[in-house]
Amino acid sequence: PCGMGSAFTALADDDNSAWFNPAGLTNMGINRFEGIGSIGFLPQGQFHNYLSLSQQLPPNSYLGFDVNGYGVGNIPGEDVSGFATSNLQDLELAFGCSFAYDFNYNLKAGLHGSFLHQDLAGTNARGFGGADLGVLFIPSALYDFSLGACIRHLGGFLDWDGGLTEYLTPDLRVGASQKFLDQAIVLSYDAEWLMKSDFAISNHAGFEVWIQKIVALRGGWDKKNPD
Repeated sequence: PCGMGSAFTALADDDNSAWFNPAGLTNMGINRFEGIGSIGFLPQGQFHNYLSLSQQLPPNSYLGFDVNGYGVGNIPGEDVSGFATSNLQDLELAFGCSFAYDFNYNLKAGLHGSFLHQDLAGTNARGFGGADLGVLFIPSALYDFSLGACIRHLGGFLDWDGGLTEYLTPDLRVGASQKFLDQAIVLSYDAEWLMKSDFAISNHAGFEVWIQKIVALRGGWDKKNPD
């Protein structure tokens, strides 16, 4: 999804669905077990790793588990006088579970929740990532067109050592996806609203072109940044 500008809410069709739209687990196929993983090495000492496993529970239910890890190492530390101390690090982990149900060809729904743990320079926090509720709708007359919506982090929070509680801001995404030429070309778009007092909308758009059955090109626009 990151290669398509994170425009995945309506396209959701693999184990990445757990974090974009859990209803997409219903697209994994009949009597199928699926796993996906990634290791990301980012600039400035950052890393982002992901693992997800899903299984269909016949006839219409799907269950998934996932682990998401993000961290930053080698953060320069300073004491109150501004003198250098040992380097610091930030480690963030989310352990999630998803359930999806396929009502019929047109409508699918899913639920995702996660347990959070964060270690920021030796200060720890634990909490709930919130409930993520997602739906997928496929119009009967448009076989390769889909609409999706997902609201994430409902009721999410982090309890820090020392008694501070941090509440997560809910996030709403709605999207549309269209496939062309026997699904060889895919276009996808998401509109995202971080549900604060303002109504600023972030745009995500992406495309996928299959050159061969095992080779595809992806590109997109994530907010203000090309992918």
